[in-house]
Amino acid sequence: MPETTAAIRLPSILTDYHKSYLEVDLVLKKTGTTEELIQLVLKYELDGAFVAAPVQHPELDTIEVGVEELALITGGQFPSIEQPEQLRNLTLLVFRAGCSYRQKLMDWLRLKGIIPAKIMEFGTLEGILGCIHAGLGVSLLPRSVIERAMVQYTFTLS
Repeated sequence: MPETTAAIRLPSILTDYHKSYLEVDLVLKKTGTTEELIQLVLKYELDGAFVAAPVQHPELDTIEVGVEELALITGGQFPSIEQPEQLRNLTLLVFRAGCSYRQKLMDWLRLKGIIPAKIMEFGTLEGILGCIHAGLGVSLLPRSVIERAMVQYTFTLS
């Protein structure tokens, strides 16, 4: 599952499931990008995965477990992002290739004719949040993740 799902959605989902199916022994194997997890399910290396939608594959059944609103996030030293052009000279702080949030951000920028100045890849949500807080750049994350992180960091939501 993406780290963002693990941080926000997983605790309540697992609690509800565990209460309903006490005899089932659940094991959380790993977090990963949407693409990685889909491939592991297709190879029968995982029984299921929490991934970002849409997933359209003839061999997979999907169940929606929540809807996330995505938002741009910058450190407190940047003004609010009002126009896509403001992203032209900022560093994008994203998860590795295969992350659905990264892909949505890149597709949106491409649609607007914007080529990012620099992209930095991270393996953890904390790494992205810490670097945004330090003023290194901007990212696209679920609003629920950002709101939870705002307790610890100073961010600007756009």
